[in-house]
Amino acid sequence: AGFDVGQVVKLTTSAKLSERRRAWNTLAFMCGGARTGELANLRWSNWTESYKGGLGRLVIAKAFNSIFGALTCMTIYKIGERIYGSGLARAASWTWAVFPYAIYWPVRVVWEASLSAYLLSLVLLFTLGIADTPPQTRTWMRYGALWGVIALTNTALVSMLPFFLPWLLYRSKERLRDFTGMCVSALVIAAVITPWLVRNYSVFGKFVFIRDNLPLEMHVANNENSNGLWTRSEHPGNDPEAMRHFQELGELRFMEEKQQQFQQFIREHPAQFVNFTLKRALYFWIGTPQNADLGGHNFLPARHLGFFLASAIAFAGLWWTWRDKKCGTFLFACLLIIYPLPYYLVNPFPRYKHPIEPEMILLIVYAIWRLWMGWRKRVPSSVAIS
Repeated sequence: AGFDVGQVVKLTTSAKLSERRRAWNTLAFMCGGARTGELANLRWSNWTESYKGGLGRLVIAKAFNSIFGALTCMTIYKIGERIYGSGLARAASWTWAVFPYAIYWPVRVVWEASLSAYLLSLVLLFTLGIADTPPQTRTWMRYGALWGVIALTNTALVSMLPFFLPWLLYRSKERLRDFTGMCVSALVIAAVITPWLVRNYSVFGKFVFIRDNLPLEMHVANNENSNGLWTRSEHPGNDPEAMRHFQELGELRFMEEKQQQFQQFIREHPAQFVNFTLKRALYFWIGTPQNADLGGHNFLPARHLGFFLASAIAFAGLWWTWRDKKCGTFLFACLLIIYPLPYYLVNPFPRYKHPIEPEMILLIVYAIWRLWMGWRKRVPSSVAIS
């Protein structure tokens, strides 16, 4: 889970002691332990230090976010060129360049959203390349190294690996050779993530796979005080009492307690849990409800409409991609259907959709192009010009 950097900056410099303590509690909770991946943990540690020695590192972190956002233009172009052609690829990459959230997230949060979007688009491009050209052993090694970096950056993205590899095997003309290559990739993935697993074992005395905060996220989104979204008041990063309880129990025992509370909630309120899950699934695609008042006007319906239209057009693009028998349709489908599933159980905030937004942009641009071409075929040229 991440949080608003601007809010923390404001709180750490607040005149109120209680607000400063709450901000530092948030930083202390997010840095360390196994609550973040290795790369994210490094970024948070550097950011915490920036408040001790100036804000220079914060600016650098946001600059890196912006660089990753810019690099995503290149992967979008390459993916689009491979699947749809150079013209649509240019349109999609330019769309990303002016896409509001591609500009917003890099400077809004010091977190891995921009890096995740870039890495996921890069591994999609890599996968398409392997499908087109018989890969050598070193190619499989690079592929495994990329997935290892992804695992250490955002473990939610690893949910795509069990679908990308079978797709490659299905398309392969020499399956035994490529299966051997996939085993090489698996070994490289293990080699990349092993140092962090060893670190976790040395700290906790037991095996912890990269991150351990899922029980907490499940609990704060599914409890009697929740409306189906994240209850900030029960998170140690926001509540001093919860932070003291976390420190008293220790990380593992605290997470075990939250897992028990989550399981108890499901047993006692199964219908409410289903209702929360369906609500979060809807919010993932139409945007979460939040304060959208501006000048005395409520723009929340417009916010929901904007998110809904983008999502609907992306799924329309997926349908046209499938109907036109474009390469990679299955991979796009997995990104839109499988990737969001964990967030239906926890937090459907817009930031968690950002890693798949480069692919959504491609699908949206393709859908608009198909609609335009269909309209041009139905309307006489003289009418269209007038």
